[in-house]
Amino acid sequence: RIGGMAFAAATADAKVILLNQLYVHPDCQRRGIGQALLDEIEASFPEARTLRVEVEEANGGAIAFYRSTGFLPSGNVADAGDVARPRTLSFEKPLG
Repeated sequence: RIGGMAFAAATADAKVILLNQLYVHPDCQRRGIGQALLDEIEASFPEARTLRVEVEEANGGAIAFYRSTGFLPSGNVADAGDVARPRTLSFEKPLG
């Protein structure tokens, strides 16, 4: 079975990487898999200076994980008037 996966890509500015998805199966959480996936992403983009992620505001577990791994809040992403899209928060982690 797959315990976790992550997907990230460089933005137009190669120094900024967007973490599009990081998922660890609930049965596999708290075993270092999320940290290992983040480490692999960072190693895959040696020229990057910033790793950016958007998290749904209601996902307290993910927010706690990203904060514990060095991400800092960088603002709200979704417009509060856009009811079709959940409110998200943006976090960034300095690299290098």
